[in-house]
Amino acid sequence: MNVGALAAADVPDTLPGNAIRVLPGYEVDWSGAALGKPAALSMLLPDDVSALEGVFALYFGAADGTWLRLGGTVETGILATPIMRSGRYALFVDHGGPASGGTLTQVVVTPRVFSAAGSFAAEEAAISFNLGRAASVTVKIHNRAGRLMREVAAGRPMSAGANVVRWDGRDGDGRLAADGVYVVTIEALGRRETQTLALVR
Repeated sequence: MNVGALAAADVPDTLPGNAIRVLPGYEVDWSGAALGKPAALSMLLPDDVSALEGVFALYFGAADGTWLRLGGTVETGILATPIMRSGRYALFVDHGGPASGGTLTQVVVTPRVFSAAGSFAAEEAAISFNLGRAASVTVKIHNRAGRLMREVAAGRPMSAGANVVRWDGRDGDGRLAADGVYVVTIEALGRRETQTLALVR
């Protein structure tokens, strides 16, 4: 994957709906490969974000010159967003997307098999989903017997659009979970969606 900074003139300072650009845009490219499921793009937020009012969101620059709101989840100074295509991306602050309607959709776990100890593939799983409007989200990890292993998000407010939370393979006490298959449950906007993943050492 190649990531390169765009020129300031390539990304507007503001967008319709009063979205304000926070950082220069970036061209993200993985030529010659198509993604079968979303990749999680993470972006470090600037240090002086406290002066900005609104919701941080990643936007995608379409070929016709319009910028499409993707969304994103902010955690410990990093915004993470699932992406599916190469192109131009830029960070804006806006008012959180649509105010009403919508539901929970596009739930994907990447990768489906991971190793928290670092011996296979990734060290954590990215759990991505789309919210039709801002909502409180709960994400839980259960073992196959139905026992709660970890509550990754507990009624956490998230904005409309694409969001990502991560599971590091640890239980609620911080211990590495045992090898096996786990069930991810996401609850938001009156819906409950599940996916499975596998943890290996």
